[in-house]
This record gives sequence, C-alpha cells and structure tokens, in this order.
Amino acid sequence: MNQKNTQYSTAKTTQEAIRPRAEIEAEIRTAFPNGTITYENGVPVVTLPNGAKFQYSIRKNIIVNAREQKKADSAHGTSGGVIQGFWQKFSGNGVQRLLAVAQN
Repeated sequence: MNQKNTQYSTAKTTQEAIRPRAEIEAEIRTAFPNGTITYENGVPVVTLPNGAKFQYSIRKNIIVNAREQKKADSAHGTSGGVIQGFWQKFSGNGVQRLLAVAQN
C-alpha cells in the first residue's frame, strides 16, 4: 500500500466479531446517500454527484505492517487497534479512490 496516500480506520478492541457484508454495504450507502452504486467487472463502484468515482472492497480483515499500524494508531489514538478499513488514492477501473472495509 502507498502509505503517503492512505488513511486508516481503527477500533480500540481486539475482538474479531465478523460483520455481515450486507451490514457494511448498508453503512456505505448511508455514508454516501447521493452516490450511485454500480458494478463494473464485478467490482462495486460508487459514483458521486460531482462525477468522482471510487470502488470499495469488503474484506474479512485487513493486515498491515508495523509502520502502517503505527500510522493508523497515531491518527486514531489507539495502540494496536484492529484495522477496520482504509481509504487511498487509486487509479484504475476509471476510479480515483479505493475504500476497503474489514468485516472484523
């Protein structure tokens, strides 16, 4: 991952309760109520009213290296927090960003 262009989300818990995909997709729809979700080559893409596009990926968990963990903990005031997601610049499939969300 390109750390410079990546923003992480962490949780203070170490529990690994697996959230259903449908719950996470509902959260994404709520977070971007004006976005239109389409599937391009099987990949969900959100198009915003201003024409910006991002794709999202739902993963069982997100594993990062020590440097990425430190960056995430620093941004969220955690220590060894479970990585719940990241947002990064991305170029491909006609999108500008990638949102990854973990089920844990």
